[in-house]
This record gives sequence, structure tokens and C-alpha cells, in this order.
Amino acid sequence: MLSMQRAGLPALLGLLIAALLVTACGGDGGSDANDNDTYSVGEPIADENIAAVVSSPYGSDTLDATSFQQGAQQGQPPSNVIESFIAQHVMAGEAEERGLEPDEEAVQQQLQQLRQNFPDEETLNEILAQQGMTMDEVEEEMRSMMRMQTLQEEMLASADEISEEEVQTYLDEQSDQISAQHILFRVDEEAPEEERAEVRDRAQAVLDSARTGEVDFAELARRHGEDGTAQQGGDLGFFSRGRMVPAFEEAAFALADSGDVTEELVETQFGFHIIRLTGRRTDDSVSPEQARAMLQQERQQEVVMEEVERLMSQATVRVNEDVTGTTLPPNN
Repeated sequence: MLSMQRAGLPALLGLLIAALLVTACGGDGGSDANDNDTYSVGEPIADENIAAVVSSPYGSDTLDATSFQQGAQQGQPPSNVIESFIAQHVMAGEAEERGLEPDEEAVQQQLQQLRQNFPDEETLNEILAQQGMTMDEVEEEMRSMMRMQTLQEEMLASADEISEEEVQTYLDEQSDQISAQHILFRVDEEAPEEERAEVRDRAQAVLDSARTGEVDFAELARRHGEDGTAQQGGDLGFFSRGRMVPAFEEAAFALADSGDVTEELVETQFGFHIIRLTGRRTDDSVSPEQARAMLQQERQQEVVMEEVERLMSQATVRVNEDVTGTTLPPNN
């Protein structure tokens, strides 16, 4: 199986390890470790050289502290690094169990591409030695990743075809578009009620000002907004149904006329929003062929996510909380 002790290669060898997995993550590139309903969590481990150990019917793999730190330094939250490790473990195991093997010519092409990044074989071997690796081990890592890629392709191919009715429903939804501005007051869903109440009161005061129409909404957004749209006056541009979180979408599409502002604060997992409608249009620029392609891609991604979740449900992970700085909760 994949040698997870060696999975954290430096950027210089980055072309070796492609991002092959659509893991069981949601939204903004990561699942919430506070809402674990996929894998199991065992007792913590104490070895300072080990970040996590995952076990499953496929065997066990170890994520060492150095590899974990390399993943965390790329900007991933600690829980995402661990969940990616779990997903790779089960994907590698499932690929081996199915007897999947990469195309030998493709393997050799990848190895040749790797060699071309170095002036000569001696330099490559020296750098590999610094990582505690040999070329044979690199080749095995590559084969394992390519097996997982083949497994993912099999999962994608298993998705049902999109029906004509689904295409038409999508086109109807896409044709109804609105444009809006918003002001977001961030607060975590798990924040203490006292903190949430303070943010809510601050947002309510701005909502009261916005609804008078006496203060420019864009200026309020620039002054109070807490997301990337703030400096653009909270402008979200045009969007159709299905593009925003449900509570936000429902409130935004319920506004009738350009300039209308939501009567109440809109609460989502991101915090409290004030929304102002700025326009409405019908857009028929998406063709049936484009709609079908987009829907098929979404369905394929869902199939892969569901299958990876199923595989991960067989796994148990033990984490060194001192090394990772995170405590994974047990299954809900």
C-alpha cells in the first residue's frame, strides 16, 4: 500500500504526487472535523514522531510528523491533512484489492518527466537520499497514486446518465437570475451564545441603517463587511438558484424589487447577512449540451464522494494531538 511515511514529498518532487482524490469534504475545500460521521476515531497516540495511524480491513498506514507538517504548511487545516491521509489509505487499499494496475508506459513517462527536472541522475538520487528515499520507492509511490487514479476513473464511470428532465429543470433554474449585494458579519456556529448575541446586535444596527435608505449600502458593506466582497461594496454579481447556501438563496430570491433589503438578518453557517437586491434577469446563455455536461460532472463528483465516504467508514484513525494540534471527535 501507499507508504504514508513517505507521502509528504517537497515541492521539487511535486509533479510525482498529483491531487487525485475528491475526498469526503464539503464546501470551502474541507470537511468540518467537529461533525465527523465518516471514519472512526480511536485512542490518541503519544509518539512524537507520529502524527496519525489509520487502520482498516486494508491494513494500516502511518503518517509521520514531518509529512504532516509539510501538508499543514501548504495551508490545509490539520483535520483536512488527516482526512486526506485516511482517504488515500482506503483508496490505495481498494485499488489493490480490485487488482488495478497502472499502464506501464504511463508509469515510465511520469518517471522520465521527473528525471527531466534534474540536471542528471546523480543529482536526483542525492535529493531523494535527503528525503530518505530511493528511485525504486519513488516508482512504487507513483504506481500507488496511479492505481488510485484508475480507481477514481472507475467510480466516475459508474455515475448514471443525466436525463432530459434533469437538463430542462436545470435550464429553468439557471434562467432566473438575480444580482445582489450583501454584508456578512462572521461568527462561528459553535461560538458561545454571548458572542453570537454581540455579533447579532452589531449586525442588526447596520440592518436598521441599511433599511432607512439614507446610507449608501456599498459604503456600509465596505465599512462592516467581513468577507472578500466587502471592498467591492458587497457586490455578488448575478447568480442563479443552487449557487448560494439555502437560507441565503431563499431570502435573496424572495426580494421583489431592485433596492429592496431583507427585513431581518439572514443567518447561515458563515454568520449573519444583510442582503440587498440590485437586479433580476432571464439568462438563456447556457445550452442544453453545456447543462448536461455540468450536471454530469456534478453527479460524478457526488458518486466519488459517496464511495470514498463508504470506504472511509471502515477506517479507524488514532491521532497525536500534540503533533497535529487537533482533536478529532468520535462518530456522531
